[in-house]
Amino acid sequence: MKLFATTAGLALALGAPTAALAQDAAAPPAQAEAKGPEAGATVYDPQGNEAGTIVSISGNVAVFSTGTNQLGIPLDRFGKSPKGPTIALTKPQLDALAEQAKTETAAKVRAKLTPGAEVRGSNGAVLAKVKGSAGDNVTLTAENGGRDVQVPISGLAADDMGLTINMTAEQFAAAVAAAG
Repeated sequence: MKLFATTAGLALALGAPTAALAQDAAAPPAQAEAKGPEAGATVYDPQGNEAGTIVSISGNVAVFSTGTNQLGIPLDRFGKSPKGPTIALTKPQLDALAEQAKTETAAKVRAKLTPGAEVRGSNGAVLAKVKGSAGDNVTLTAENGGRDVQVPISGLAADDMGLTINMTAEQFAAAVAAAG
């Protein structure tokens, strides 16, 4: 849900922008350096192994998929090589960071899951209140209409304002109505 919640931590872990890998001395001089990050591009690690694919770009953040996880990575963290865009970490390192971020996010959400806690939408409006939780699911009571709906804990994020869900009031109302 909150794909970009881990961007700051990931940016710290990635450090400075990846330096471009040196072009192979045996490569023909006509070989041009590959383009920078763009949707659909395969991204390589420092050893030239595939690390994943850029799914999309929004602003200055790439949605990056390792095949196992998706992460938001700032565009300035990608370098260039003759093969294509590069990243300073390997696929296993990226997956480990993503799993760590998921665990941290879930812990923050669980800490705020108290009955009556407000859940805000992406536009800041209160959409629901927490009724309760069991396992990996949370029961929310919608503010508009009072209907109960269940959402996975992974669909929520926690910040200084409390709990959030990545939906506008209109999207949430439509989802509640569709849940029947």
